[in-house]
Amino acid sequence: LVPEREPLGNLSLTKDSRIVHNSFEGGNERVWIMKTDGSNKQVITDGSDGIGLYPRISNDGNSVIFNSMRGGTKELWRINLDGSGLTPLTKSV
Repeated sequence: LVPEREPLGNLSLTKDSRIVHNSFEGGNERVWIMKTDGSNKQVITDGSDGIGLYPRISNDGNSVIFNSMRGGTKELWRINLDGSGLTPLTKSV
């Protein structure tokens, strides 16, 4: 693993050293991104994914891959670091 992107439990670091993590803040589990000093904290998912998101930075460093129950069963989804471009990567069968 590349040190700047090594997963730390439910945390991952972006190439520019921002922290991506999941939290139940606000009542639903969501994926968040913030600077390492805790500033500029932003939510990037809407809370409709269920629980157990386990966000990880993609190999190219431009998006987050996470578990979601949006389709009724656990699937992998991708979202850009700014919260745009939500895309399913797997499909339930």
